Amino acid sequence: ADNPTHDLLDREWVIHTRSEERPPVNIRTGATVNHSLITDGCVIEGSVEYSVLSPGVRVQRGAVVRYSIIMTDAVIEPGAVVDRSIIDKRVVVGRGAHIGYGTDYTENTEFNIGTGISVVGKNTLIPPNLKIGRNVVIGSDMNDDQFNGELIKSGQNIGVETD
Repeated sequence: ADNPTHDLLDREWVIHTRSEERPPVNIRTGATVNHSLITDGCVIEGSVEYSVLSPGVRVQRGAVVRYSIIMTDAVIEPGAVVDRSIIDKRVVVGRGAHIGYGTDYTENTEFNIGTGISVVGKNTLIPPNLKIGRNVVIGSDMNDDQFNGELIKSGQNIGVETD
């Protein structure tokens, strides 16, 4: 928001984090960033809206990130879309992939997620052109050969052990 309830820039309300030395943010020609928090080491060539990017995130040319949280050193490749998602560290979202795809908000009953937010675990490689619906949970350390088909329907879990 233009006038947020909690001003994260208020020096009287310090947020203590463990930070590492990274180069400054690099927003390249043609990139757009709106209503977002971008941290050191990020390189933005695509579009970022209403999102939070941790250190070292790369949003490559033609990629779109909106209403999402992207953790350290994740890469969003050209033409990929990440919408209403939480992407853990060192995830690569392949060229043309789409996380948060479509208008189907089928609830994920295993994790009680019905808000449309999809989650991808750390060190996972999302294959190019894969479409992932909403309320999807994808496990950690998954490779592109562990995904079947071109669409993961809303409400599903992939590579996640549940009780």
